[in-house]
Amino acid sequence: MAKQTTYLSDEDLAKFRRMLLDRRNLIVGSYRGLVEDVQETSEPEQTTAQSNMPTHPADLATETELDERALQLAEHERNLLIEIDEAIRRIDDKTYGVCLGTGKPIPKKRLQTEPWAKYTIEYEKQA
Repeated sequence: MAKQTTYLSDEDLAKFRRMLLDRRNLIVGSYRGLVEDVQETSEPEQTTAQSNMPTHPADLATETELDERALQLAEHERNLLIEIDEAIRRIDDKTYGVCLGTGKPIPKKRLQTEPWAKYTIEYEKQA
């Protein structure tokens, strides 16, 4: 199937690009903070910081669980960054807003809610 050209105007594409870039900037900041938090807890400083480290098994388990959750969230955000970058590439090649599965237009309402969407809801339900 040949790539379908977008149905969106240049003004629409510029608006969605801004939305994607704004979201990307928020995620990058959040992602960096999560990674730094995990690194801080997994690499204890020498000296007095060691006296603050949990020694009770339940405390250690809780801290490990929090690190795992932070890593899962960071992985989710990393994947979302990939989706956003792909959407920006689709804007650049004028295929943004077109379902990659069917070639049909993705409704603007869906793109406003999830600007990185690459499929119509109907196609996602089938897949």
